[in-house]
Amino acid sequence: RKAPPLVRFSTTMRQRTDEVQRFLRANLYRHPQVVATTSVAREVLRELFELYCDDPSQMRAQVAGRRSVARAVADYVAGMTDRFALQEHARLTGRRIDWPVHPRASD
Repeated sequence: RKAPPLVRFSTTMRQRTDEVQRFLRANLYRHPQVVATTSVAREVLRELFELYCDDPSQMRAQVAGRRSVARAVADYVAGMTDRFALQEHARLTGRRIDWPVHPRASD
């Protein structure tokens, strides 16, 4: 770890890489639609975690033999697809979550 790097970008390539990263951060990662979708997903996961911890019998997974209910719930939720998580959230809360609308580019 203390040895100097064997390979690295040239100064020009490093500048170009930094430029691409700044662009992606501003126009993709922090885009309002991405931020909104992430916020909704965070809410769904938090609520699912709390609901399953409160009543583990609602999960299709086995909790017996696990170190803790929280660990079993975390593993179960981590393995969910987006669609299944939304279906389970609707089943358990009675609320349907709609993802933020993303306008499509015209053809």
